[in-house]
Amino acid sequence: MTLRLQLPTKKYLHLISVYVPTLPSPDEEKAEFYYELNHVINKIPTADKILLLGDFNALVGRDNSAWDRVLGRHGVGNCNANGFDLLTLCAEQGLTTTNTCFRLPEKYKTTWMHPRSKHWHLLDYIIVRRRDLGDVRITRVMRGAQGWTDHRLVRSKLRLHLKIPRRAPHKHPAKIDWEKLIKNQELTAKLDEAFHAGMPESMEDVSLDEGWRLYAKNLRGCASRVIGGPKRKNQDWFDDSDAEIRKLVEEYRRTLLSTDASERRGAHHGLKAKVRGLKNEWWANKALEIQYYADTNQTDRFFESLQTVFGPRYKKTAPI
Repeated sequence: MTLRLQLPTKKYLHLISVYVPTLPSPDEEKAEFYYELNHVINKIPTADKILLLGDFNALVGRDNSAWDRVLGRHGVGNCNANGFDLLTLCAEQGLTTTNTCFRLPEKYKTTWMHPRSKHWHLLDYIIVRRRDLGDVRITRVMRGAQGWTDHRLVRSKLRLHLKIPRRAPHKHPAKIDWEKLIKNQELTAKLDEAFHAGMPESMEDVSLDEGWRLYAKNLRGCASRVIGGPKRKNQDWFDDSDAEIRKLVEEYRRTLLSTDASERRGAHHGLKAKVRGLKNEWWANKALEIQYYADTNQTDRFFESLQTVFGPRYKKTAPI
């Protein structure tokens, strides 16, 4: 299984997940597997990164001098036939087994215990290109992971920067106050008239999809023009004091023409103090009103007042 991830440098990271035939498998089957894996790696551009990982059922040993830059200095055990095939592939493709590059206790390197000898072996590898070995922070075994498999989990930390995918911005359609149609029959008639005027006379030559798009576009356009959007239900403190605030701002703007800096500074501080006083007074009155509803057990008005102050919670709905 292969997966390609884009990097910011116009390159790609290719993840290749494998499961290699076991040691008792026929040689023809193993040769065919490595032939296909070699073919997959050859199709990857040389500038891209490779992350080859999985259960290789191979023992690569610790002969670092014979397999220079393929094996690290911290291998485990001896090499077998499957390990020789894996090391040959890595040498041909310029790959390095990251499991053998970090100095760790063997309990953090071995991944599988032989059921009869009870010896632990390293069978699962994470392999990268030699030049990308600097991207690997550490590769180690996570002990204690319980599951259906008798292999331990191998984790590798990499220093990579993936390119952020560019997604088309999803625009939510503007809300329409459909509740007006319940009480206003004249508005309903206007909407019907505008809708019929915007639709073509004949829909026989129009496909089903195109007809639906025309229908939806015409309906939403007519509703936006005729009905309009809903009014805001929540209250803000400056709405009730808008006239006074505008008057104070106009008086402050007149002082901006003055050449006296102290006068402008005093007017500025005075404006801030008066506006802050209006805000505190509004909140105090609103708090007294809500407290009165709570004391008189007017539960519906209590929660209605809270909702008008803080506003309803946002409900995300997917367009149909």
